[in-house]
Amino acid sequence: MQEHTALSHIRSLKPKITDRALLAEIGRRGLTRAGCEAWLLQAAINKVNAFAFANDKGGHWCYYRNAEKYQEHEKTIGPTGIRTIPASPKAERITALIFVSPFDYLTYRHLRVKPEPEQMHIVTLGQTEEAAAVTIADPRIEKVIFFGNGDGSEHAFLAQMDQQAFPVLVHEYEGLSDAFMTSPSSVAKSFAPAGPQADQTQAASFTLRAAYRLAP
Repeated sequence: MQEHTALSHIRSLKPKITDRALLAEIGRRGLTRAGCEAWLLQAAINKVNAFAFANDKGGHWCYYRNAEKYQEHEKTIGPTGIRTIPASPKAERITALIFVSPFDYLTYRHLRVKPEPEQMHIVTLGQTEEAAAVTIADPRIEKVIFFGNGDGSEHAFLAQMDQQAFPVLVHEYEGLSDAFMTSPSSVAKSFAPAGPQADQTQAASFTLRAAYRLAP
């Protein structure tokens, strides 16, 4: 995926996604317009319309795909930061789900529509250390599940979490959105009703992908 130099300034943001290319991308990923509009805006940037996903600091991760050239472009416009979806303040113990890609997160929400008040969700948007710091800061967390996308960011996250007293698991799907596009029925089945499962298929190498630090 490329960082597009033309993605420099957002001229306008709209809550409704109407651009034909963006609607086609939603369909390509097996998502719904309503589901995407809950999290994405349509951004007018120079001569293109792009998806805009807001972060916690007022910036926007922007993305569009040139279907004719099979090129994907992304860039954060404005301050960089993570996007945090907090757990219920009434929850005493929570699980943190960490996503690298907004589309992986949207796919997860598509598959698990019902809100889960005992979960905190974080989309890293390239800010892995910040995501780890926010996770560590919440004393209610008892488990973390990391959804990677094949870029190796789970290793940086695990390194930050090395001294924590709760287990950190790496989900079996690297690139949930891509997996759902390739095998939608198989992925959907794995998420219902039991939810995400940690990848423990290779016990000998599992510790390289998931660090366990169990509380005494």
